[in-house]
Amino acid sequence: MTASNNSNFNTGVMQFMLPQLTFNMSRIYPFAPKVGSKKGLVKNLAVGYNLNIVNSINTTEEDLFTSRMWDEAKNGARHRVDLNTGMTLGTYFPVTFNAGYEETWYLKTFEKYYDPIEEQVSVLDQKGFDSFRTFNLGASISTNLYGTYLAPDDKDALIKGIRHVISPTVGVGYRPDFGTEEWGYYDYYRGADGRKVLYSRFEGGYYGAPPTGKNASLNFGLRNNLEMKVRSKTDSTGYTKVKIFEYLD
Repeated sequence: MTASNNSNFNTGVMQFMLPQLTFNMSRIYPFAPKVGSKKGLVKNLAVGYNLNIVNSINTTEEDLFTSRMWDEAKNGARHRVDLNTGMTLGTYFPVTFNAGYEETWYLKTFEKYYDPIEEQVSVLDQKGFDSFRTFNLGASISTNLYGTYLAPDDKDALIKGIRHVISPTVGVGYRPDFGTEEWGYYDYYRGADGRKVLYSRFEGGYYGAPPTGKNASLNFGLRNNLEMKVRSKTDSTGYTKVKIFEYLD
């Protein structure tokens, strides 16, 4: 837990973190056996947790420690849970699955509307507990392909052998569009021209609003490792390994 202050004496602006709390839980395997290896998706399930709480205040010397100082505070709490698990298909193809879940809490949200008299968009504070939740999913599969060259059985050969390892990986990811109506995180007001303007009641909060737009991704990676065994006068076996490149992606 920390507390901090940053003051600008030229402008009179003061920034406080009163307080900021961070809690991290080490990854655990809740379904793993106490004895023996972890096999299967359930026994390999790993769970991680993070909590961050912030109370951020921007104020001036005139408003310092008055009610206005606290009214302008931005605070919130964000919980994050990460899930990871995996299994091996056909001995040679490790498959991993991952998911991330976030839940954000606020003590104040915002309502927007267009004021035709003032001819401007007005923002009203809505005090009280409110929250939103987001999540993402992903999966990947990989394997290793080995290519080797062994020199003929020649005692005078400088190069004993060469090994090339190719590691392809294919992954997919998905996050839904949290700006759609069914989630209930976004609303709209009508502007001066009568058109709908989309906004979120959370967008003025410390952690912002839920992300908009569906995200679906497909990625591909290819890692190469190349090394060879060469004659050596210093090694007791007579040969030593030389890495031409440890990885090339």
